[in-house]
Amino acid sequence: MHQFGLRRWGVLLAALLFAVAMYVAVPQLGGTATADSAITRLTGDSSIVEDGRRIQFHGSGFASRERISTWLTLPDQSVISGEYFSSDKQGDAILDVPIPRYSMSGTWHLTAYGIRSQTPATIQFTVLGVDPSLAAAVSAVWPAQGPAGASFRFVGYGFGSEEYASFWITAPDGSIPYALSRSTQADANGTIVVDYVVPTVWTSGRYVLTMQGIKTGTARAIVFDVTP
Repeated sequence: MHQFGLRRWGVLLAALLFAVAMYVAVPQLGGTATADSAITRLTGDSSIVEDGRRIQFHGSGFASRERISTWLTLPDQSVISGEYFSSDKQGDAILDVPIPRYSMSGTWHLTAYGIRSQTPATIQFTVLGVDPSLAAAVSAVWPAQGPAGASFRFVGYGFGSEEYASFWITAPDGSIPYALSRSTQADANGTIVVDYVVPTVWTSGRYVLTMQGIKTGTARAIVFDVTP
């Protein structure tokens, strides 16, 4: 009898433990949605900003307390890097985005990317700045086109005196085949010169070299064509 009682309590205990394990393992109906089920989005009170000023957006649906990288896509499809932000416990973030002076007028896009959750969100807005037809006044390229293997010289004006800058090249398909961080320095007048030989394996099409000052955030997008 004593052994039977022990066996009975053993069976009951095993059943109880199994029930508890199943309760923990199986999601319960009516629970709170997790961060993974949230929709990442950007919203803003204003969609128009003048160059040299800041525009603010609200991000939601990111992971709790994660770092968020940003970048800006210009009307000519060039891309400049933005600042880093952090979400709060609820996955919300305020993105206060500076627009460089003498920026190109037109429709821009801000992309915010949650580094841990790997979730992107994009919003478009309008910049009131330099007329696109006058953008060449702050940058230049020689020659404007050439075959793969040719040497190009890019010049950007209006950076800070002796300011360091990063530059990268955007390919026709939107990829970044070449980039250097803090690799060039402006002269005393704020002019940056970059000489670059296009690899022979590059395909023909329209490319964009973007320069961005480390300190001032000044950006220049210079279009050039690689011919067959």
